[in-house]
Amino acid sequence: GAETITTTFTIPARLIKYPGLQLRFEAYQRVSDDSCEDSNIPSQWVRILGDSQIAWAFATTSDLPRLEDLSNLVFSRGLIDGQHPVLFVLPDVPSDVTLTAAVRAAAGLAQLVRNAAYPVAVTTVGAATAEQLETSNVVLVGLPSANPLIAQLDSPLLGGDGLFATADDQLIPNEHGVVQVLVSPWNAERHVLLLSANA
Repeated sequence: GAETITTTFTIPARLIKYPGLQLRFEAYQRVSDDSCEDSNIPSQWVRILGDSQIAWAFATTSDLPRLEDLSNLVFSRGLIDGQHPVLFVLPDVPSDVTLTAAVRAAAGLAQLVRNAAYPVAVTTVGAATAEQLETSNVVLVGLPSANPLIAQLDSPLLGGDGLFATADDQLIPNEHGVVQVLVSPWNAERHVLLLSANA
């Protein structure tokens, strides 16, 4: 009476690296609404049969994060590790403008999350640890000259001179801000919200 299930899933190209990609399948299925459901009955188990097959259908797609997905990107959660913390990283000596931008960003993001107890932390560039950067979705605030972590981002707007420019190499005016959501350079499964400018 077993049922054959076929599922399709996408693996972002950025996660496929040498020497390979290890896949782990975990299935969670309830067969009733009974709180006393007996999980020791083999007939209720989900089994992956030995003759199961994986068919690879390669296709090039754009998996760049988009601002309209900001809520899901910043306030993400894993099946195993639960909610991913949000970490605001400010310059060691933040200006009034930087502090105002950080506060406004925090207030705006708060409107996107329903869980009032969501784990959020604030630190500075000099105090941020490698573990914090790796495990968190990061909000980087400040100018590139004051927040050197910005230089580690793979931003198409950031030039080698540390200044933001358009695709046709025109510097973004100082009075304009730069808001981007990017894949985190410290963990490909996390994201960075960048709030910056040239001056």
